[in-house]
Amino acid sequence: MCKIKATFLISILMAFSLSGCTGPDENNSEITHYFLETKNCGSRGEVNITNISLYECQIIPLFDYYDDSGIQNKYLCTMNETVAKTEICSLKFGESSIDEVWVAYFSTPWCTHCETTLNAYDQAIPEERLFIFNKDSDPKYSNMSSWKENASERIGRDINRPFIQAPNLATELGVTGIPMAFFIDIHGVVINYSLGEKSNVSEIENEYNSAILLENNYKNST
Repeated sequence: MCKIKATFLISILMAFSLSGCTGPDENNSEITHYFLETKNCGSRGEVNITNISLYECQIIPLFDYYDDSGIQNKYLCTMNETVAKTEICSLKFGESSIDEVWVAYFSTPWCTHCETTLNAYDQAIPEERLFIFNKDSDPKYSNMSSWKENASERIGRDINRPFIQAPNLATELGVTGIPMAFFIDIHGVVINYSLGEKSNVSEIENEYNSAILLENNYKNST
């Protein structure tokens, strides 16, 4: 009798173990959702992603880019294979490697009314922490050196930030309206974002400092 029960249990276990290898599963979307109910969102820690908005746990994809000087750079992440999680992501820019909270600011060369917001972000965000991305894929707006020069002239001072042509990245991040800014932690996770015109420098500084505090609290808790 015991032998029969053991054989029966083994057959059930084998059926379950093989069920995922028999081809596409019609309920695959439900299974995927189950495993993605919680997620390590960098500075936000382990969160239930069904209760937050898209950008609050948006992962920045890896990408190569050319800055306004024509230099190719990379955005890379290192993975700890032992625990199967991202350890740190950094934006490579010339000799520098940005591995702290940084801001991806999206606009276009033709959006001159957006430059009030650009001016405010340029004053609020520390050096080497703000990157200006173009979301327009039209080739006539692809000259980043020209955009940087014209924006500086209209604002009335040099904007010494990288101006980057990256319409594909804008698409992947769901950028529709401009200007739009993403505050990104060292794990490549969006921990805050802002859409629309802003001119209050102190308000942007507070948003950035809040992102830094969130990141530091996460580091101290791990």
